[in-house]
Amino acid sequence: MGFGKNKSESKQEFDPQMKEALLSVFGEGKRLYNDLGFKPYEAATIAPMSPFQQEGLNQTLTNARGQIGNDQLNDSYEILKRVGGYSPGQASANQIVNPSEVSAGQLLNQGDVTAGQLLNQGDVTAGQLANQGDVLADQLANQGDVSANRLWQPSDVSANNINNIKQVSASNLDDSGRKAFSSTISNVPKAWTSSIGDDYKKAYTNQVGAERFSNTNLNPYLNQYEDQVVNQSISDIDRARQLQQGQNNAAAVAAGAFGGDRQAIQRAETDRNALEATARQVGQLRQGGYESAARRAEGDISRNLTGQQSNQSANLAARTTNAQNDMSRLRSNQSSMLGATSANAANNLAMQRANQGTQLAATTTNANNDLRRRQGNQQTELSASTSNAGNDLTRLRSNQDANLRSATQNQNMAYQTGLQNQQANLQSQIQNQNMGYQTGLENQRANLQARTQNQNMGYQTGLQNQQANLQSAIQNQNMGYQTGLQNQQANLRSAIQNQNMGYQTGLQNQQANLQSAIQNQNTYNNVNQFNSRSALQAQQLNQNAGLEANRQQFGAGQAMQGLGQDYRNFANQDAQSIFGVGNFQQGQAQNILNDQRQRYQEQQEYPFRMFDLLRSSAGLLPGGTIGSSSSSGWDARLR
Repeated sequence: MGFGKNKSESKQEFDPQMKEALLSVFGEGKRLYNDLGFKPYEAATIAPMSPFQQEGLNQTLTNARGQIGNDQLNDSYEILKRVGGYSPGQASANQIVNPSEVSAGQLLNQGDVTAGQLLNQGDVTAGQLANQGDVLADQLANQGDVSANRLWQPSDVSANNINNIKQVSASNLDDSGRKAFSSTISNVPKAWTSSIGDDYKKAYTNQVGAERFSNTNLNPYLNQYEDQVVNQSISDIDRARQLQQGQNNAAAVAAGAFGGDRQAIQRAETDRNALEATARQVGQLRQGGYESAARRAEGDISRNLTGQQSNQSANLAARTTNAQNDMSRLRSNQSSMLGATSANAANNLAMQRANQGTQLAATTTNANNDLRRRQGNQQTELSASTSNAGNDLTRLRSNQDANLRSATQNQNMAYQTGLQNQQANLQSQIQNQNMGYQTGLENQRANLQARTQNQNMGYQTGLQNQQANLQSAIQNQNMGYQTGLQNQQANLRSAIQNQNMGYQTGLQNQQANLQSAIQNQNTYNNVNQFNSRSALQAQQLNQNAGLEANRQQFGAGQAMQGLGQDYRNFANQDAQSIFGVGNFQQGQAQNILNDQRQRYQEQQEYPFRMFDLLRSSAGLLPGGTIGSSSSSGWDARLR
């Protein structure tokens, strides 16, 4: 028997399973690096111009070369040119005829001469031209917006997944067959002592962790009435500011400076002082609240640390005592068990060695026979399973290809049908819109021409009626004047005859005739002046009518000019609409090309994404080192 010293050994090595997993990830990355080269995208990336875009450009060129609207513009130019050269007729008044001189007869008393009075023929008034109304062009009805039917979303093409393929499996030659074995010498009682390992109670202390002030939530330590105090302080300062502003306004009114620059400066200074006082007061209140909360939090942290240190000291003393008592008990039990187990181990070893030799010969023969039988069964099952798996894979691939071709064909036919329907509906709507627009434009032109013609006819009829009424009134006036004049002359001749017959009363008749002649002269002058004014007014009316007709022609010229420009604009708008449809088609084609390119990129990047997932999974593995240690103390051994 001897005594040995305490020895301890420790070593670390890399876990073989972890090493194999990491090398597998590295090998996969190396394979991707060697196998996957650069594969350029060779399909188209930019959609070509659509037929509608080309049609819109061609129609725009056709409109420009065809000079649409130029005829209307030329007609408008001729009308405006003719209107610009219009010169109204000159209005001239008739000359007033010089009346004959008045001469008195001989002073013979021929009796009283009385001249018949000219009857008032009434004023000549020209009939007023009736207002023929404004010429209004019919508004073109809105033909509605052209909207293309949207292409229905074709169903997605999906290929049937090849799954549930019959696996080729051969029966494994496992350890269930008969083996040549000898009975293992096991369960031999050994001489042993109970090891004093890590099961005994150890003395340890609780860890004391000091809390950090930066990790402390100060909200529970803040004064819950702090916001009310801050708001009340702000309200008090603002109330004081308002009172001061009231005093400033009263002082400005008293000084007669209300609304002036000095009052504005004083108001601004008062507001600035109030804002500074508010900021200062709020800052002090917030700072005081924070400092108070910090002091309370620091007090709790200090008390918590003191409590943890006290608990640590008490636990350390109790656990040290328990560990010493448990170690003494384990050492006593270890010595007692060592003597008993040594004798039992020697007896059991001799018995098992004898049984082992007898069983080894019998089991060797049985194991060889069973191995040959299982190898034959394994080969037969492997051939049958391989044949079944190949047939099943061929059948599933054929079904998958057929379904994929059918779904692709159905999707293409649905897309082509929807596209043709969309184009047909769009062309139909554009044609209907153009026909509606042309019909409305023709109706508008016809109505405008008819109303213009009716207005001109009404104006000409009114003008003719006015002239006829004026001529009739002048003629009636002249006939009345001639009748009166003839009656007057007849009376005058009768008077002269009476004068000749009554010479003695000549002086009185002479005076009467002189007065009558003067009166007639005045009447004649008045009639001449009235006729001159009537003729001047008639010429002025004709002049105004000519100017009005010229203005109407000028308006018609401008309307025709606008009509030609509108005609050109509408023709270009049609071309732009067709070009817009082409832009939409090109955009859709571009979207398809972009989608194809994106799918190609996703397909190229798929191996790398999977490798990144594999690398990420490898990064989640635990540390790859394995540590082991062993120790031994003073013990008594048989040397």
